[in-house]
Amino acid sequence: MIPTEVLMRGGSLLGQPQPIAGDFADSIESVNRSTITSLRRRWSDEDVDNLRAQLLDQSQIVKPPHTLVSPRAGTDDGLVDVRGLSAGSGGLDIRYLTLEGIDLSFARGVISVFESELSDCRFDFVALTGQSRFSQGSIRKFRGD
Repeated sequence: MIPTEVLMRGGSLLGQPQPIAGDFADSIESVNRSTITSLRRRWSDEDVDNLRAQLLDQSQIVKPPHTLVSPRAGTDDGLVDVRGLSAGSGGLDIRYLTLEGIDLSFARGVISVFESELSDCRFDFVALTGQSRFSQGSIRKFRGD
């Protein structure tokens, strides 16, 4: 049985979620916890609501590519910075979209990807809870360590 909260990293999203254990649990210790905390604290409810609205608006546009605009500057790798996002009780629903270059590292909460294609995205240490799902075939290419 998989715990309610699992910590996933890059390539594990296509298979079964991997609970925090063994060598993988040790690898998170090398991440600066104060950095993770500051990434998560920077998100206001309004910021998350704005992202939800963008995803809904973009899902009504049939022809890709779709875009997501973060209130933060891009990452050093040139990705859209959504790191540390806490999806909250409303969750984050990515439906019918083709997105690329999104960094969701350290995000947590209910995040669903349905009938979407995500490419060149980063999902390092994403903590998904509740009914989160990534349907097979929805994720094509990862950036990671």
